[in-house]
Amino acid sequence: MNARLVIALFIAAFVSTTYNASAQGAIDSVIESVQRNSDVETTYTERRDDNHRLYRISIILTFSDSDIYNRLVRAFESEREKTYHATKMRDAYIYKFRSSDGDSSYTLTRSDGAYTLIKVWQTDGSDCGDCSIFFDGTMPDLVGVNTISTTTTIAIY
Repeated sequence: MNARLVIALFIAAFVSTTYNASAQGAIDSVIESVQRNSDVETTYTERRDDNHRLYRISIILTFSDSDIYNRLVRAFESEREKTYHATKMRDAYIYKFRSSDGDSSYTLTRSDGAYTLIKVWQTDGSDCGDCSIFFDGTMPDLVGVNTISTTTTIAIY
């Protein structure tokens, strides 16, 4: 009976460690599943160093399906306690995560039935304050974000 308890505790510890390795796992899971939808437009950029190692990834999803938006909202809410910075506004969520392999920022917005999710991951370990969208163009990869009616225009370098 003690052997079963030890095995159960070992499995629980392993699963817990694996799950915590990606604090934003629920959000990433939804992103991964909806990228394949034909009505989701996906744009991404990758930056690599001279040795071809990734040091920054930006993914932008645009869509009009409210079910996808609601799935993302539930994922955001389930991950809130794992953030080092979380901002929730009427029509936007901005969450920041830190891990041993880099910093991530997730921004989810809605405007007149149009939805946008922006994920930025970088390895440099900086505050990731420069990789969030606060609609003022502070992110180096995104030169400007302009919302005109239901259209969001994002310039990417």
